[in-house]
Amino acid sequence: MKFLFILLLLFCRDSRKDSSLEIQNAIQLLIYSNATSALVCTVPVEANIQTSSCKTNLQNEPESFRCNEYFPDSDQIANSKDLLDLMYRGLSVIELSDRNIKSKLQNSVFISTGLYNTYPVAELKKIQNDVGLSLKAEKYNYNQKHLSSEEEIKFIHATMEEKNNNFLFFSPESVSIAYTENNKDQKFMTTKSGIETFRKELVEKKDEYKSCRQPISAFFKSATSSFQNCKDTLLKSIKESAGFKPMLQVKLDSTRKTIATSQSLEYYLPKFKEINSEDLIKLGNKYCKLTIGEILDLGIKKKDSGNLCYSISFHSVILDLLEIQKIKIQKRELIVKEMSVSKVFFPNCN
Repeated sequence: MKFLFILLLLFCRDSRKDSSLEIQNAIQLLIYSNATSALVCTVPVEANIQTSSCKTNLQNEPESFRCNEYFPDSDQIANSKDLLDLMYRGLSVIELSDRNIKSKLQNSVFISTGLYNTYPVAELKKIQNDVGLSLKAEKYNYNQKHLSSEEEIKFIHATMEEKNNNFLFFSPESVSIAYTENNKDQKFMTTKSGIETFRKELVEKKDEYKSCRQPISAFFKSATSSFQNCKDTLLKSIKESAGFKPMLQVKLDSTRKTIATSQSLEYYLPKFKEINSEDLIKLGNKYCKLTIGEILDLGIKKKDSGNLCYSISFHSVILDLLEIQKIKIQKRELIVKEMSVSKVFFPNCN
């Protein structure tokens, strides 16, 4: 215990000392990446040395919490260089707001998940090692954690305040659900395919994906490119996919709210705090008709412009299959706040 006490003291120290010797302030750096993007976040935490506990310190230092998402030029992060470029871009933006941030940071963690689950082990280890070498070179304490889809949904559920709700998590390579069965048994379900991996499967079957493809221009608008046609294609393919079979067996309690986290919804529909199935139908009918040029006018990047109709259709189909009428959208930065004081990543924070 004495050794753990000393570790905590070192772990949660900060250049700015609290007047009480029992409390130490620190700022944690979290790099949270699913291989399609990287969240670069700084979170202020407060450590009580006597009780060996940590908590977020957002009331006293709200300006120290910053969390921004960065995307690679291609569909996903291919190697260490891609991730390090995003990480340092994020740190540079944070430094513009706080010129002293470099001296305040003491502890860092890199959390990999999502499409990293599809990477060869050696490739993932190289990325982890290279990130670690870069952060250790800055004299930061470094920790790393890789989460499988099954681990990620359980961790996210553990961070939720309202654990009695259904929770739906859309990852690039899986769809996961946390739900209660028979009013008492906590259940978790994870599919073997997600919004990005499933899209790639359909792209390989060109005829199936064309009903979800945005028209390049007004000259190429086709009756096959429509929201309903895209939904019909996805519904048929998902029902035939072995990867989605576990989800088709799930029966949710409709009296419980459903909270959802989705990188794709945050990106394409950033203004929505909650969305229902009727909203998705209206949005799908509207956006699936847009040409690439019209989508670019919405502020969506060119590399993502062709997937807007597919994304809305995919979410709509999943909600229909699970008989969910409405979801409350929880941003991933709220999950990051909890990660900063989790014993999963920082064992001395109880």
